[in-house]
Amino acid sequence: MSLEIILAGFFIGTMIGLTGMGGGSIVTPIMIFIFRVQPVFAVGTDLVLSALTKTAGAVTHFRLGNVDMKITRTLLSGSIPGALLGLLFFRILPSLHIVSADSIIRHALGVVLLIVSAGLFYPPIWKFAEKFKSSPDRKESVWIIRGVSFAVGLAVSITSVGSGSIFVPFMLAIFTLPLSRVVGIDVFHGAILTAVAGAGHIVSGTVDLPLLANLLVGSVPGVVLGSKLSVSFPKRAMEIILGSMLVLSGIKLL
Repeated sequence: MSLEIILAGFFIGTMIGLTGMGGGSIVTPIMIFIFRVQPVFAVGTDLVLSALTKTAGAVTHFRLGNVDMKITRTLLSGSIPGALLGLLFFRILPSLHIVSADSIIRHALGVVLLIVSAGLFYPPIWKFAEKFKSSPDRKESVWIIRGVSFAVGLAVSITSVGSGSIFVPFMLAIFTLPLSRVVGIDVFHGAILTAVAGAGHIVSGTVDLPLLANLLVGSVPGVVLGSKLSVSFPKRAMEIILGSMLVLSGIKLL
């Protein structure tokens, strides 16, 4: 057991409980910058961590009736192919001898973190999706949702970021659903998506199991504490703090 990694897991869990954002935005940069983990191992380890964490939440939300399976299937029909394409890309990349997987991950992660931070600093940015709520052509809306899901699935398999931090605001804009159901759909969908992407990384041998175990030891109590603190902690202040962290990480990764 490594005390510093457990403490990092505790910090990560607390931030997740406070902000509700997926851990990829925080976990992967911490592993790369602080613990000097190879980017490809940081992504693989975080995906398995997310899958394990979200599975428990997915079961709870499903039992509470917060999961709309029709919407979830639509999201998965786009995100799973995107995730598989990302995994396939990394399988064939070494044979191309063009650029390393770590280099691509660092730059892609930097771009995604800056996109997420933009949404934190300026939430109205997601209102572009609201026009699809009243679209007269339902099939068009479905294909747009699948297109966004495909892009997110690709981003998740490459960077481990996007499952929650991009999907939640997008779904709030496009679906007329209460927040509890949007979160339920996101957690259920995220559990399946990260499990698929994480399984691909396990097969590829890009998951650091000892690191994963240490992070879990710290993150579980951290999530509990963060969830309790979130009741009284100013949400906007937390978004600005987290957004600033993501901007710094994103710029450093580019």
